[in-house]
Amino acid sequence: MERAAALPGVGAAGLINRLPVRDGGWQGTVRAEDRPDLDGERSPNSFWRAVTPGTFAALGVEMVEGRGILASDGPDAPRVAVVNESFARTMWGERTALGRRISGGGRRDGWYEVVGVVRNVAVDDLVGERAMAMYLSWDQVMRSSEYGLLVLKATDPLALVGAARALVSQVDDRATVGRVETMTSAIDRAIATPLRLRFFLTLFSALAIALGTVGIYGVVSYAVQRRRTEFGVRLALGARPGQLLAVVVRTGMPPVVLGVTGGLAAALLATAALERFLFQVSPTDLASLAGAAVVPLTTGVLAAVVPAYRASTTHPAVSLRGD
Repeated sequence: MERAAALPGVGAAGLINRLPVRDGGWQGTVRAEDRPDLDGERSPNSFWRAVTPGTFAALGVEMVEGRGILASDGPDAPRVAVVNESFARTMWGERTALGRRISGGGRRDGWYEVVGVVRNVAVDDLVGERAMAMYLSWDQVMRSSEYGLLVLKATDPLALVGAARALVSQVDDRATVGRVETMTSAIDRAIATPLRLRFFLTLFSALAIALGTVGIYGVVSYAVQRRRTEFGVRLALGARPGQLLAVVVRTGMPPVVLGVTGGLAAALLATAALERFLFQVSPTDLASLAGAAVVPLTTGVLAAVVPAYRASTTHPAVSLRGD
């Protein structure tokens, strides 16, 4: 790792046991010394990752509070941990996480003092809420027989593959280098499934809107057409076209508004099921909900106004003879 960090173009280098987004696993229940109410069956689950001092910099993980893992956090030093924002919020709410002691997460051999908090990153999945994660010192938790992933932050990472392989061979000629890829490719592969799901959801949503639009227009316009004779009588008795339009909209829109309201309520109830499929979009996205409401409402208004306007501009005698 030290030799890799010295390669030309490398800004930072570090080791980690599981790569964000690409790799899952390495998780377990955790405890906080000052939260006995979260022991036993109520213990939350957290991912745990072993990192070296340069890992956060190599991955671009930002510190929020406290410090990261240092070279001084060796096997004989007091055990320390860095947690993400989800971990800190779940365990201690708005209170600081620094100085608290935790255990678990796959390593149950004692307590670890929280020395820092980092931004949430996608530990295992890009969609849904960010999972709890704790980061431990590599030298304090990893055994010599366990493998690690070398992470390099460089201007051209793939250009360093040959040099990195050579460094591994220099350290141990029996070791082999497995899959080499950029974080961009790992993220692209991770979002492939959500993108496919988004395509089908978009397709079904478009079909639903189209069917709903046609249905609303047909039902509302048919109901208005049936009142053609009534409009002729009203016009013959002195009603103005504007008054007819107001009456039509006032009487024709309540069912449409009721349907849209029911649909929005159902959409809000379904947010819990949809949240795990969404990436960087809120399940209660106002633009999406507003768009879904505006289309049928606009259709309802047009379906009521267009035939009513035609009837209001037709001579009353023609309307009456048509029946």
